[in-house]
Amino acid sequence: MKILFVSYRLSGGGAERVISVLSNQIEQMGHDVGVLLYKRTPDEYALSGNVSVLELETFYSEAIGNPVSRKLGRIRGIRKLVSEYKPDVIIPFLDSMVIETYHATRGMNIPVIATVRNNPEKSNRFDRGYRNYVLKRCSSVFLQTEDQRRYFSERIRKNSFVVPNPVNEQMLNLGRTRVQHNGIKNIVTCGRLEKQKNHKLLIEAMVYVHNIYPDVRLSIYGEGTEKENLQQMIQDNHAQEYVYLMGRTSQVDKVLNEADLFVLSSDFEGMPNALMEAMACGIPCISTDCPTGPRELIGNNERGGLVPVGDTEKMAGAICEMISNNNRASELGKVAHNYLETFYAPQEIARKLLEEISKRR
Repeated sequence: MKILFVSYRLSGGGAERVISVLSNQIEQMGHDVGVLLYKRTPDEYALSGNVSVLELETFYSEAIGNPVSRKLGRIRGIRKLVSEYKPDVIIPFLDSMVIETYHATRGMNIPVIATVRNNPEKSNRFDRGYRNYVLKRCSSVFLQTEDQRRYFSERIRKNSFVVPNPVNEQMLNLGRTRVQHNGIKNIVTCGRLEKQKNHKLLIEAMVYVHNIYPDVRLSIYGEGTEKENLQQMIQDNHAQEYVYLMGRTSQVDKVLNEADLFVLSSDFEGMPNALMEAMACGIPCISTDCPTGPRELIGNNERGGLVPVGDTEKMAGAICEMISNNNRASELGKVAHNYLETFYAPQEIARKLLEEISKRR
């Protein structure tokens, strides 16, 4: 089988990391895999040398024309690259790539399996309507969680399937060899500095935690439009000595391996890859019970801690509870790792995806 993934780029986000993991794993299983990229970047996730990379920038420039002409240029470029590559199936990631790939391949008789990579409710009414119009006309819809599936109309639900994200094998390896940490001093979170991630909640919670455990620190990894606001919030709360904005890192494995506790404070997610990777590493984890994904991963607090969305007091309490009961926290980390290794290993997720693709060819 010849599979073509489509992505804006191959760096910086959870969807991009999923494409790299799936591409490498499916190629190892004996299939031809290509990745069509709108834009190349220096810090791309690694791909096997046998995975083909198709560059859309060859056919158009973002510096020329207006938004309409550039969109038409992308659609023409996608059609040209698909005609040359001749895939058996195309899987575009993220809404804009789904829509443009759908229009680019009309009449080519190549199945397009659309994807939904975030909470499907969190966009404006027009965008949701246009996206759903396209989803109804694609060969199928590839979802990450059952919560996502429940959002859609019966027509889309019937033509959809759920396969969760794979977790990086490197993170599973770290979890297999992780040595129990003696106490919780180093709390970590990773994610874009955007309102969706609600890092403000976590900083507020840390102010409470600091009053009880003054030697505990929080490191926030990521970049985004909320950086200045978050830095100001840290200064206003005199938290510079225990809350740090670390910027983007290319050494997520090292960061997670040194962490004692991972916390996700999002208002909503698709399937939170950062939480998955932390759990795979065997790190005790806390997450808001946001739609969609954390509850499927953590369960009813048996593989970590869940707190209500936006509840600073409950978040601070959950963190303090983990700190005060390190043995319980370490056990939760082990249980989480075993769960991720059983159900989210790359080979298992790739096998499920290939089964679903085969049904729809």
